Amino acid sequence: MKASNEHRGVTYNVANNDDGAWRWIIYPSRKQKLDLRVVPPRPAYKTRDAAVAAAKLAIDVLLDKAKSG
Repeated sequence: MKASNEHRGVTYNVANNDDGAWRWIIYPSRKQKLDLRVVPPRPAYKTRDAAVAAAKLAIDVLLDKAKSG
């Protein structure tokens, strides 16, 4: 069973910053070498589920890009 804060081997976190908006952050391992530059401010989402879905999509895009590049 995989942890709820991991998708395809990449750790992520989703937090509510007390402003009513949810934001995600990704923590790739050093060996993954994913380019995770996000221009501040990071996108905000109205629900945790939306932020989790966005984090997973970002991980998918980055991993697929790393695989093909």
